[in-house]
Amino acid sequence: MNALSSPPATPIWADSDVNKALARLADTAASRRAQTIAGAIHRGTLEEKLVSAFVGARLAATGSNRTLTGVAGHSDEDYFAIIPAHLLKADSQASLDDLGAALRERFPRTAIRVDRPCVRVPFDDGTETIEITPVAHMGYTLLGFPQFLIPDGTGGWEPSAPESHNAYVHDIDIAFGGDVRRLIVLAKIWKYERNVAIRSFFIEITCALHACSLYARGVRRIDLAADLRAWLDIQKRCALDRSQVSPRRPDD
Repeated sequence: MNALSSPPATPIWADSDVNKALARLADTAASRRAQTIAGAIHRGTLEEKLVSAFVGARLAATGSNRTLTGVAGHSDEDYFAIIPAHLLKADSQASLDDLGAALRERFPRTAIRVDRPCVRVPFDDGTETIEITPVAHMGYTLLGFPQFLIPDGTGGWEPSAPESHNAYVHDIDIAFGGDVRRLIVLAKIWKYERNVAIRSFFIEITCALHACSLYARGVRRIDLAADLRAWLDIQKRCALDRSQVSPRRPDD
């Protein structure tokens, strides 16, 4: 589906007090670019150390701050540390440990820790945290987006294509007049308030898949209250086996 070829839908919250309130909550809670200033300030220093430890490496911004689906006070500044494949180890945990050790050399007084699949670097007394994931560029997806190998949390590596993911979320969000982004933010608020162990990208892809299923059935408006409940029901059904839903967009 190319959402850009269709006119934006009229948000259903235009005629529902409950959905108006949910829309305001989502818009208020969504993190803003200004909150990532610390990440921008420290990026140069981080990248300088990264290049000295892994020749040819570079940082690339990723995560919810690129899709404006982060939640203020919770969403970190995320980066891929794109490292030449020959400098990474077959055991992704060992590569994470190497990255953590290199960053501790540069920031010895910072409580840097490995938190698979990334290394967490807190700044400003912990009010800003940068997450850095070591990755290797491994070609392109079917749709031509850059593809990487990232730590899978068990010592191995798995494919990831964040630009493909972001485009998928962006296109369906346009088709629904911005309400897919709001639905994602509301789902993330639920995650943080309930302390649910579910990764943000999983929330984004499952909300986008839900919206795409609505679009395929001819629905052109999202009811934030009803569709949030529907999304929560989906989470209950797959809570015991997240593998039931692929973290990748289905057409790439």
